[in-house]
Amino acid sequence: MSTLFSDDYTLELTDDEAAIVGRPINGDGGAQRLLRRLHALPAPLRADDRLLDRCYHYAYAYDGGGFQDRFRAVVRAALRAGWVPPEHEPPRRSSGGAFGRAR
Repeated sequence: MSTLFSDDYTLELTDDEAAIVGRPINGDGGAQRLLRRLHALPAPLRADDRLLDRCYHYAYAYDGGGFQDRFRAVVRAALRAGWVPPEHEPPRRSSGGAFGRAR
């Protein structure tokens, strides 16, 4: 297991979750920037509720894009540690593309 520390929670990622979160990052969108921020933090990782809220948003607010599994791994670890997600449901958005954009 890999251990991540936050201001309020110690997150225990399974080996599989740590492997998912640690995969190489391609692109330069908001999700990629957040993943790079997570990768750049020194071990042990220190995260606050705001960072976990952003991970939750990227895990569940988009229908596609390919990074949800990485953020869901962080969210699962946070939930096991007792973290409570935001009270509001994140808005569902498309990841873009020809069929996902509003016209």
